Amino acid sequence: MPVSINCIDRHRSGSLLRENVCVEHEICQDTCSQNEIFPLATIDEIDHLSEKIIAKARRVPEWTPYISRLAYLLTFTLHETCMNAVEHGLLGINKETKQRMMEEMQERYLEEISRRWRISGKKIQVSVCINKRSVVVGVHDEGGGFDYRDEKYSPMNEQDVLAVSGRGLLILKSLGVRLFWNKAGNTVLCSFRRDDLSNEPEMTVV
Repeated sequence: MPVSINCIDRHRSGSLLRENVCVEHEICQDTCSQNEIFPLATIDEIDHLSEKIIAKARRVPEWTPYISRLAYLLTFTLHETCMNAVEHGLLGINKETKQRMMEEMQERYLEEISRRWRISGKKIQVSVCINKRSVVVGVHDEGGGFDYRDEKYSPMNEQDVLAVSGRGLLILKSLGVRLFWNKAGNTVLCSFRRDDLSNEPEMTVV
C-alpha cells in the first residue's frame, strides 16, 4: 500500500494529533477522536504505555468488542518497537552486539540498557491516534535510523529463528500488525484496524 510520507512526518511533529484529523486516509482512515503524544525515558514507561492507550480506546464504542485482542497486540508491539528504537536507534546497538550482551548478561541485560539510556539523556516519542476504524501508534527516536530492510533483521534459517534476538519484526508480522517505516528508519507507524486485525501486515517504505 502506498503511504504518503506526510502522514509519518505529521505524526512525528505532532501536527497531525494537534489538528485532530488524519488527512492521510491510507493509514488512519478517519478523524481521530482520541490522540496524544507520550515522551518516554525509561523501560518502565514503555511497559505501562499500553494500559494508557487501551484506556483511550475504551472511549471509542466501536472498539469495545476488540479490546482484549487490541491489548495483546499493543503490549507486544509497543515493547518490540520501543525497545528497537532505544537499542538500535538511540544506543546504536546492532543485532550481533545485542545477542552477545543478552547471552553474557542474561537478566542484567535490561538493567544495562536502562543505564545506557539514562546516561544518553535521550527520549523516544510515541504518538497515538484512535478513531472508530483504526488505532495508529507512531514510535519515533532521535537516532540515526534502523535499517529494517537489512537481511540480518529478517531471520529465515533455523539458526536465526532460534536466536535470542532479531525475531521481533517477524513476530509482529505474524500477528497481523501493519508497519509503515520512513526512509530514515527512525519512525515507524503501527496500524491496527478493526476490520483486519488477523490479516498479514504490509511493511512499506515511504
